[in-house]
Amino acid sequence: MQSISSYTVISGTTVMTTGFNDEVEREFYLYDEETLDINFTVGAAYIKFFDTNDLVSNLSQVFMEFSDGTRQACNVYSFGVGENEIKSPYHIKCEFWKRPVKIFVEKNENLTTAPVFKMRNERALEFAAYLTYDLSQLDLPSEKGFLVFDMAIEKPFEKVFIVDEFGDRYEVLDGYYHYETKPDKLYIFKTSGMYSYYDLYNLRLRYIAETYDDLDDILTQDNIDNKYLSIDNAKIDLKYSNLVSSDKDQIVVIPVAYSEDWQFTSEQVYDTISVSGGFLGIVIPKGTSQVEITMKFSPKYMDLGLYISLGSLAIYGLIFITPLVVNKKKRG
Repeated sequence: MQSISSYTVISGTTVMTTGFNDEVEREFYLYDEETLDINFTVGAAYIKFFDTNDLVSNLSQVFMEFSDGTRQACNVYSFGVGENEIKSPYHIKCEFWKRPVKIFVEKNENLTTAPVFKMRNERALEFAAYLTYDLSQLDLPSEKGFLVFDMAIEKPFEKVFIVDEFGDRYEVLDGYYHYETKPDKLYIFKTSGMYSYYDLYNLRLRYIAETYDDLDDILTQDNIDNKYLSIDNAKIDLKYSNLVSSDKDQIVVIPVAYSEDWQFTSEQVYDTISVSGGFLGIVIPKGTSQVEITMKFSPKYMDLGLYISLGSLAIYGLIFITPLVVNKKKRG
């Protein structure tokens, strides 16, 4: 399992510009739009010196500039009792309500070279904060596949979504995500556990990237006919006929993340299990000739609209052209 840091390392260049609240032109260190890579309009950038020997007291003016040319000051952290550069939650905090394209840090006698910073971002959305992770540099094994995410914190994925390279948004369910385009940013709802986490700069995102060729246990079943699968408004409608009576239980693999919140609404009710990297598996008893199943995703505590992976919709038709059926292995 690989991991991604919660921050990016940013370096500046020296430029001449006026101060935030004066017209005196002087040297500042510029962190430009490409360096910041912030693609949302409401949120905050939390910035720390990369070198732990650099002092917050060396900072003077720090401000942002937006695409319309307006500017806004950033907050330099004031230490509390017993705090220092290492123990502080940030050194610079830039809260914004427009997308920043530049951050300027004033050059002074104590800050004679452009400091290297580590910067993590939080996005504000619907009165909530979301941690931001950069996925743009992931080395994915194929153009299509799935990602499995994890964190060293309890229940980290209450609400999660991905924005891809084209700016389209796709929801993530229980840490599982199907991709057909390159993911760019991952946004994770900031839970109470994250607010109390000792250092969000060290909260790494673990992940596994797989192709569908890696699902070794999935077999194509030629003895199935009248295949139909529909996913609409968090409902599964599955129908197919077994042309040959099976003498073993079968597992139908549905390419959505397994969750106990998938509930049967049909007369036919079967066992469900997590299979093939976390997908929903429906156990079909041996001898079943006709399968007609409807299910509904009914989360106990979550907003329904945030928990269906839109990305996975693209693979339903692909997979069920040749439905995926796995012979259920006997347990010794």
